[in-house]
Amino acid sequence: MPRSRDELLRAVEAAEWLRVGDVAIVLQVSRTTAHRLFEAGAIAWKRKPGGKQRQADPADVRRLLSEAEQVQRGGMVTG
Repeated sequence: MPRSRDELLRAVEAAEWLRVGDVAIVLQVSRTTAHRLFEAGAIAWKRKPGGKQRQADPADVRRLLSEAEQVQRGGMVTG
């Protein structure tokens, strides 16, 4: 059963590595956009040993969430 966005936000704060679909839910973007963030290097990722699914570094997900919140509040994001 899929986890809610609130559950996933708690998982990010607990430094849990998330799958692509979970990242899409947390960042409120499409799965395609989440994949693009992985490919562009905006989110570091790893694979579980023997696995095929990528998992996102929670630090990068937290950073992107923070940047999105700053933009929504009208602040500037500098990279």
